[in-house]
Amino acid sequence: MIKILLGTLMLVSFSAFSYGEKLSFKKFKDSCVNYTNYGYQQPPSEIVISCSNAVYDWEQLEDSEMQAETSRFLKAGLISNKNKVVAKEFDIEIDPYNFMCPRFKEILKTFAQDFNANCTELVNYEGSLKEWCLEKINTTIGENPEAQQTQDTGRVIVSCKNKPLNRRSTTHQR
Repeated sequence: MIKILLGTLMLVSFSAFSYGEKLSFKKFKDSCVNYTNYGYQQPPSEIVISCSNAVYDWEQLEDSEMQAETSRFLKAGLISNKNKVVAKEFDIEIDPYNFMCPRFKEILKTFAQDFNANCTELVNYEGSLKEWCLEKINTTIGENPEAQQTQDTGRVIVSCKNKPLNRRSTTHQR
């Protein structure tokens, strides 16, 4: 009977230690200083802060060559003091306008890491948990950009895929 009771108490103690009370970052920092107010005999230790980051970004692909239709129209007529040749319009063939069109693909960059911390460090930190993680992640990625995992999302932008809505009119005024 004593073994069962002891095992139950250890399980309850371990569960309380493992999951504990849910606190805000501000209250957690307070529990480091005023730990007796939280029912602790010592300040929290073995602190692990889990931070993860996801960034959707765009990466340029090789440009693609595009063509835009161009057009030229000629109108010719003749008038003299005796006769008249009615003006006519003519399509004149010219080369299309060639240009490069930038293309982009969307990528997802992810990074996750657990960081060890202690009460002294956290109590002296003036920012929020968000700011703490952001600083740690930015420093880590800044020192080693390859630490991020990158994958394509499948989204692509072809910035010049729209064509003119309709061809220009061949009727021009003189």
